[in-house]
Amino acid sequence: MNTVLRSLTRTDIENFVDLYIKVLYSEPWNEE
Repeated sequence: MNTVLRSLTRTDIENFVDLYIKVLYSEPWNEE
């Protein structure tokens, strides 16, 4: 996992987090 993180740049991480948040907000997975 550390190797994967090292291969990612700060921008890649920010883009991934931003996309992840958008997906969570647009389509809630936890509907119990």
